[in-house]
Amino acid sequence: QIFLMYIFRKRNFRDHQDEAIINILCHRDSAVLLPTGAGKSIIYQLAGMLMPGITAIVDPIIALIEDQVHVLKSHGISRAAPIKSGRSDEIKDILARAEMGEFYFMFFSPERLQSPKFRNTLLTLKGISLINLAVIDEAHCVSEWGHDFRPAYLNLSNNIKEHMKDSRGLAPPVIALTGTASRAVLKDVMTELELNKLRDPVIKPKSFDRNELKYWIKTCTFDKDREPTARAVFNELPKKFGVSFSDLYSTNGNRTFSGLVFGPHVNGQHGVRANQDMVQNL
Repeated sequence: QIFLMYIFRKRNFRDHQDEAIINILCHRDSAVLLPTGAGKSIIYQLAGMLMPGITAIVDPIIALIEDQVHVLKSHGISRAAPIKSGRSDEIKDILARAEMGEFYFMFFSPERLQSPKFRNTLLTLKGISLINLAVIDEAHCVSEWGHDFRPAYLNLSNNIKEHMKDSRGLAPPVIALTGTASRAVLKDVMTELELNKLRDPVIKPKSFDRNELKYWIKTCTFDKDREPTARAVFNELPKKFGVSFSDLYSTNGNRTFSGLVFGPHVNGQHGVRANQDMVQNL
Protein backbone atom coordinates (compact mmCIF):
# COMPACT_ATOMS: atom_id res chain seq x y z
CA GLN A 1 0.00 0.00 0.00
CA ILE A 2 2.97 2.32 0.58
CA PHE A 3 4.09 1.83 -3.03
CA LEU A 4 0.52 2.43 -4.22
CA MET A 5 0.54 5.77 -2.44
CA TYR A 6 3.97 6.99 -3.47
CA ILE A 7 3.93 5.81 -7.08
CA PHE A 8 0.27 6.22 -8.06
CA ARG A 9 -0.95 8.63 -5.35
CA LYS A 10 -3.80 6.33 -4.33
CA ARG A 11 -4.53 5.69 -0.66
CA ASN A 12 -6.27 2.34 -0.89
CA PHE A 13 -6.64 -0.59 -3.23
CA ARG A 14 -9.94 -1.19 -4.95
CA ASP A 15 -11.63 -4.54 -4.58
CA HIS A 16 -9.43 -7.49 -5.68
CA GLN A 17 -6.47 -5.36 -6.82
CA ASP A 18 -4.29 -6.45 -3.89
CA GLU A 19 -5.32 -10.09 -4.36
CA ALA A 20 -4.22 -10.04 -7.99
CA ILE A 21 -0.93 -8.28 -7.17
CA ILE A 22 -0.11 -10.85 -4.49
CA ASN A 23 -0.75 -13.62 -7.03
CA ILE A 24 1.75 -12.05 -9.40
CA LEU A 25 4.39 -11.53 -6.71
CA CYS A 26 3.96 -15.18 -5.72
CA HIS A 27 4.52 -16.14 -9.38
CA ARG A 28 0.98 -17.49 -9.76
CA ASP A 29 -0.98 -17.21 -13.00
CA SER A 30 -4.47 -15.77 -12.84
CA ALA A 31 -7.37 -14.35 -14.82
CA VAL A 32 -8.81 -11.09 -13.54
CA LEU A 33 -12.41 -10.38 -14.49
CA LEU A 34 -13.30 -6.91 -13.26
CA PRO A 35 -15.60 -4.28 -14.79
CA THR A 36 -14.30 -1.30 -16.74
CA GLY A 37 -13.03 1.35 -14.36
CA ALA A 38 -12.21 -1.11 -11.58
CA GLY A 39 -8.46 -0.53 -11.96
CA LYS A 40 -7.20 -3.62 -13.77
CA SER A 41 -4.21 -1.82 -15.31
CA ILE A 42 -2.76 -0.71 -12.01
CA ILE A 43 -2.50 -4.38 -11.02
CA TYR A 44 0.24 -5.13 -13.54
CA GLN A 45 1.73 -1.64 -13.37
CA LEU A 46 2.41 -1.80 -9.64
CA ALA A 47 3.37 -5.48 -9.60
CA GLY A 48 5.74 -4.97 -12.54
CA MET A 49 7.54 -2.14 -10.78
CA LEU A 50 7.97 -4.22 -7.63
CA MET A 51 9.85 -6.95 -9.49
CA PRO A 52 13.19 -6.84 -11.34
CA GLY A 53 13.01 -6.97 -15.11
CA ILE A 54 10.60 -5.75 -17.76
CA THR A 55 6.85 -6.34 -17.97
CA ALA A 56 5.46 -7.48 -21.33
CA ILE A 57 1.91 -6.37 -22.13
CA VAL A 58 -0.02 -7.78 -25.08
CA ASP A 59 -2.69 -5.38 -26.33
CA PRO A 60 -5.02 -5.95 -29.31
CA ILE A 61 -5.09 -2.39 -30.72
CA ILE A 62 -2.82 0.66 -30.95
CA ALA A 63 -5.32 2.92 -29.15
CA LEU A 64 -5.04 0.79 -26.01
CA ILE A 65 -1.26 0.83 -26.16
CA GLU A 66 -1.23 4.61 -26.49
CA ASP A 67 -3.70 4.98 -23.63
CA GLN A 68 -1.69 2.77 -21.27
CA VAL A 69 1.55 4.61 -22.06
CA HIS A 70 -0.20 7.94 -21.51
CA VAL A 71 -1.51 6.81 -18.11
CA LEU A 72 1.95 5.67 -17.02
CA LYS A 73 3.46 9.00 -18.08
CA SER A 74 0.76 10.84 -16.11
CA HIS A 75 2.15 9.10 -13.02
CA GLY A 76 5.70 10.09 -13.90
CA ILE A 77 6.63 6.69 -15.38
CA SER A 78 8.17 7.38 -18.78
CA ARG A 79 10.09 4.14 -19.25
CA ALA A 80 7.41 2.44 -21.33
CA ALA A 81 8.02 1.14 -24.85
CA PRO A 82 5.01 1.22 -27.20
CA ILE A 83 5.85 -1.03 -30.15
CA LYS A 84 3.09 0.05 -32.49
CA SER A 85 4.64 1.51 -35.63
CA GLY A 86 5.23 -0.29 -38.88
CA ARG A 87 8.32 1.83 -39.57
CA SER A 88 11.36 -0.41 -39.32
CA ASP A 89 13.68 2.40 -38.12
CA GLU A 90 11.37 3.35 -35.25
CA ILE A 91 10.91 -0.26 -34.17
CA LYS A 92 14.66 -0.87 -34.43
CA ASP A 93 15.33 2.12 -32.16
CA ILE A 94 12.82 0.99 -29.52
CA LEU A 95 14.09 -2.58 -29.54
CA ALA A 96 17.70 -1.39 -29.24
CA ARG A 97 16.78 0.73 -26.22
CA ALA A 98 14.85 -2.18 -24.72
CA GLU A 99 17.90 -4.39 -25.09
CA MET A 100 19.88 -1.80 -23.09
CA GLY A 101 17.42 -2.13 -20.23
CA GLU A 102 15.87 1.32 -20.70
CA PHE A 103 12.24 0.29 -20.19
CA TYR A 104 10.09 -1.09 -17.38
CA PHE A 105 7.14 -1.87 -19.64
CA MET A 106 6.89 -3.07 -23.24
CA PHE A 107 3.57 -2.96 -25.10
CA PHE A 108 2.95 -4.88 -28.32
CA SER A 109 0.33 -6.79 -30.29
CA PRO A 110 0.19 -10.61 -30.34
CA GLU A 111 1.40 -10.53 -33.94
CA ARG A 112 4.78 -9.20 -32.78
CA LEU A 113 5.50 -12.56 -31.18
CA GLN A 114 5.32 -14.08 -34.66
CA SER A 115 8.22 -11.88 -35.80
CA PRO A 116 11.74 -13.44 -35.73
CA LYS A 117 13.30 -10.01 -35.09
CA PHE A 118 11.10 -9.41 -32.07
CA ARG A 119 11.80 -12.88 -30.76
CA ASN A 120 15.52 -12.19 -31.03
CA THR A 121 15.01 -9.04 -28.98
CA LEU A 122 13.28 -11.06 -26.28
CA LEU A 123 16.20 -13.47 -26.34
CA THR A 124 18.63 -10.58 -25.85
CA LEU A 125 16.50 -9.15 -23.06
CA LYS A 126 16.65 -12.44 -21.22
CA GLY A 127 20.44 -12.29 -21.41
CA ILE A 128 20.68 -8.93 -19.62
CA SER A 129 17.54 -8.99 -17.47
CA LEU A 130 14.31 -10.97 -17.46
CA ILE A 131 10.65 -10.65 -18.35
CA ASN A 132 9.00 -10.51 -14.96
CA LEU A 133 5.36 -10.71 -16.06
CA ALA A 134 3.29 -11.44 -19.18
CA VAL A 135 0.07 -9.44 -19.28
CA ILE A 136 -2.77 -10.31 -21.66
CA ASP A 137 -4.88 -7.17 -21.80
CA GLU A 138 -8.44 -7.48 -23.13
CA ALA A 139 -7.99 -11.23 -22.67
CA HIS A 140 -11.38 -12.09 -24.17
CA CYS A 141 -9.58 -11.73 -27.53
CA VAL A 142 -7.88 -15.03 -26.72
CA SER A 143 -11.20 -16.85 -27.00
CA GLU A 144 -11.72 -19.15 -29.96
CA TRP A 145 -14.54 -16.84 -31.04
CA GLY A 146 -11.90 -14.34 -32.14
CA HIS A 147 -9.44 -16.69 -33.80
CA ASP A 148 -10.70 -15.99 -37.30
CA PHE A 149 -10.10 -12.30 -36.63
CA ARG A 150 -6.71 -12.55 -34.85
CA PRO A 151 -5.10 -15.96 -35.44
CA ALA A 152 -1.95 -14.79 -33.60
CA TYR A 153 -3.86 -15.34 -30.35
CA LEU A 154 -3.86 -19.06 -31.09
CA ASN A 155 -0.11 -19.27 -30.41
CA LEU A 156 0.03 -16.69 -27.64
CA SER A 157 0.40 -19.09 -24.72
CA ASN A 158 3.10 -21.15 -26.43
CA ASN A 159 4.99 -18.04 -27.53
CA ILE A 160 5.01 -16.68 -23.98
CA LYS A 161 6.34 -19.93 -22.57
CA GLU A 162 8.93 -20.38 -25.28
CA HIS A 163 10.21 -16.85 -25.87
CA MET A 164 9.80 -15.22 -22.44
CA LYS A 165 11.27 -17.90 -20.20
CA ASP A 166 14.28 -17.04 -18.06
CA SER A 167 17.72 -18.65 -17.91
CA ARG A 168 16.31 -21.45 -15.77
CA GLY A 169 13.65 -22.20 -18.37
CA LEU A 170 10.82 -20.77 -16.27
CA ALA A 171 8.14 -18.71 -17.98
CA PRO A 172 6.95 -15.49 -16.28
CA PRO A 173 3.62 -15.46 -14.45
CA VAL A 174 0.70 -14.75 -16.76
CA ILE A 175 -2.17 -12.45 -15.86
CA ALA A 176 -5.17 -12.22 -18.16
CA LEU A 177 -7.24 -9.05 -17.76
CA THR A 178 -10.77 -8.59 -19.06
CA GLY A 179 -13.93 -6.75 -18.18
CA THR A 180 -16.28 -8.20 -20.78
CA ALA A 181 -15.84 -11.97 -20.84
CA SER A 182 -18.97 -14.09 -20.58
CA ARG A 183 -18.76 -17.45 -18.83
CA ALA A 184 -18.23 -19.26 -22.12
CA VAL A 185 -15.53 -16.84 -23.26
CA LEU A 186 -13.80 -16.89 -19.87
CA LYS A 187 -13.75 -20.68 -19.94
CA ASP A 188 -12.24 -20.49 -23.41
CA VAL A 189 -9.57 -18.04 -22.26
CA MET A 190 -8.68 -20.29 -19.34
CA THR A 191 -8.27 -23.25 -21.67
CA GLU A 192 -6.20 -21.41 -24.28
CA LEU A 193 -3.83 -19.97 -21.67
CA GLU A 194 -3.83 -23.24 -19.73
CA LEU A 195 -5.03 -21.50 -16.59
CA ASN A 196 -7.73 -24.12 -16.02
CA LYS A 197 -5.08 -26.44 -14.60
CA LEU A 198 -4.57 -24.16 -11.63
CA ARG A 199 -6.42 -23.91 -8.33
CA ASP A 200 -8.68 -20.87 -8.00
CA PRO A 201 -7.12 -18.95 -10.91
CA VAL A 202 -10.04 -16.52 -11.46
CA ILE A 203 -10.31 -13.26 -9.56
CA LYS A 204 -13.71 -11.62 -9.93
CA PRO A 205 -16.24 -9.66 -7.88
CA LYS A 206 -19.16 -11.33 -6.15
CA SER A 207 -21.53 -9.15 -8.14
CA PHE A 208 -21.29 -7.25 -11.42
CA ASP A 209 -24.00 -4.76 -10.48
CA ARG A 210 -22.95 -1.20 -11.31
CA ASN A 211 -24.79 1.24 -9.05
CA GLU A 212 -23.70 4.21 -11.16
CA LEU A 213 -25.35 2.79 -14.30
CA LYS A 214 -29.06 3.09 -15.03
CA TYR A 215 -30.84 0.93 -17.57
CA TRP A 216 -33.91 1.72 -19.60
CA ILE A 217 -35.10 -1.19 -21.72
CA LYS A 218 -37.62 -1.14 -24.54
CA THR A 219 -38.65 -4.42 -26.11
CA CYS A 220 -40.42 -5.21 -29.35
CA THR A 221 -41.98 -8.51 -30.34
CA PHE A 222 -41.77 -8.35 -34.12
CA ASP A 223 -39.05 -7.20 -36.53
CA LYS A 224 -41.41 -4.70 -38.10
CA ASP A 225 -41.68 -2.96 -34.72
CA ARG A 226 -37.94 -2.36 -34.32
CA GLU A 227 -37.68 0.93 -36.18
CA PRO A 228 -40.82 2.52 -34.66
CA THR A 229 -39.63 1.42 -31.21
CA ALA A 230 -36.18 2.89 -31.80
CA ARG A 231 -37.73 6.14 -33.00
CA ALA A 232 -39.86 6.28 -29.87
CA VAL A 233 -36.76 5.79 -27.73
CA PHE A 234 -34.94 8.67 -29.42
CA ASN A 235 -37.99 10.88 -29.02
CA GLU A 236 -38.19 10.08 -25.30
CA LEU A 237 -34.53 10.68 -24.56
CA PRO A 238 -34.79 14.50 -24.11
CA LYS A 239 -37.35 14.00 -21.36
CA LYS A 240 -35.12 11.41 -19.68
CA PHE A 241 -32.25 13.91 -19.56
CA GLY A 242 -34.47 16.86 -18.68
CA VAL A 243 -33.56 18.92 -21.75
CA SER A 244 -35.31 20.07 -24.90
CA PHE A 245 -35.28 18.04 -28.11
CA SER A 246 -33.18 20.65 -29.92
CA ASP A 247 -30.62 20.84 -27.09
CA LEU A 248 -30.14 17.08 -26.97
CA TYR A 249 -29.73 16.63 -30.71
CA SER A 250 -27.77 19.78 -31.57
CA THR A 251 -24.00 20.18 -31.57
CA ASN A 252 -22.59 22.41 -28.83
CA GLY A 253 -18.83 21.97 -28.79
CA ASN A 254 -17.56 20.03 -25.77
CA ARG A 255 -21.01 20.20 -24.19
CA THR A 256 -22.67 18.24 -27.00
CA PHE A 257 -24.75 15.31 -25.79
CA SER A 258 -23.35 12.12 -27.27
CA GLY A 259 -23.64 8.36 -27.05
CA LEU A 260 -23.16 5.10 -28.87
CA VAL A 261 -25.60 3.18 -31.02
CA PHE A 262 -24.72 -0.49 -31.47
CA GLY A 263 -26.00 -2.53 -34.39
CA PRO A 264 -25.46 -6.19 -35.26
CA HIS A 265 -24.10 -5.37 -38.73
CA VAL A 266 -22.42 -2.52 -40.59
CA ASN A 267 -24.85 -2.70 -43.51
CA GLY A 268 -28.39 -3.94 -43.82
CA GLN A 269 -31.77 -3.01 -42.40
CA HIS A 270 -30.66 -3.09 -38.77
CA GLY A 271 -27.00 -2.21 -39.32
CA VAL A 272 -24.91 0.73 -38.11
CA ARG A 273 -25.56 2.82 -41.21
CA ALA A 274 -29.29 2.21 -40.99
CA ASN A 275 -29.27 3.42 -37.38
CA GLN A 276 -27.19 6.43 -38.34
CA ASP A 277 -29.66 7.38 -41.07
CA MET A 278 -32.54 6.99 -38.63
CA VAL A 279 -30.92 9.31 -36.05
CA GLN A 280 -30.15 11.92 -38.70
CA ASN A 281 -33.73 11.85 -39.92
CA LEU A 282 -35.27 12.46 -36.51
